[in-house]
Amino acid sequence: PQNLVVLTMPCSQLQRLWEGTRKLQSLKTISLQHSKKLVEINQLSEAQNVEIIDLRGCTSLQSFAATGNLKHLQVLNLCGCVEVKSFPEVPPPNIKELNLNGTGIREVAESVETLSKLIKLDLGNCRELLKFQIKIYNMESLEMLNLSGCIQLKGFPETANEVGNLKYLYLSCTAIQELHISFSNMIGLKVLKVSRTLNLPESLKDLKDLEVEYEEEIEHPL
Repeated sequence: PQNLVVLTMPCSQLQRLWEGTRKLQSLKTISLQHSKKLVEINQLSEAQNVEIIDLRGCTSLQSFAATGNLKHLQVLNLCGCVEVKSFPEVPPPNIKELNLNGTGIREVAESVETLSKLIKLDLGNCRELLKFQIKIYNMESLEMLNLSGCIQLKGFPETANEVGNLKYLYLSCTAIQELHISFSNMIGLKVLKVSRTLNLPESLKDLKDLEVEYEEEIEHPL
């Protein structure tokens, strides 16, 4: 399938994408969303020009291939892949949208900080996520960060430097009790979504155009 450009097989019965090595230089899109029996997608080394990988709802997916060599990958969607426990230490360098919502990951590799083109990072509803220690001020393109629903997450890193591009920050329904954030450094922030029980710092008043949305806490059995 060396001339294959788009592979779209939603709700398929596949367990593996393919066996062995394939010449996939032309492949731009892999879309296998809601393929409930898909267990692994490992042989991606030959698909170095792929731009979009959509595996949302692949609830049996357990392992994901190394992505460091996928220099053209811009969108990776693993939303709802509950069996995915970790993300490759070396992420795709030019990715713009990374959706890990509802996965089983427990921590985010610090290498994510190096993703200078990442615009959207969705970690919402990662119920096993224990810590998030990424220095978001190093991520110069990041506009949206979602950590809502990470019910075991107890802390959020301080913002020591200016965070210019972040516009949307979602932190509701977490175990965070207090934010040690200098909001005066978050000059581009437009929307902040938090739980009503969260203690917000005084520096929040520095952002005149900020819209704060409050969400009631919901009991989540662990």
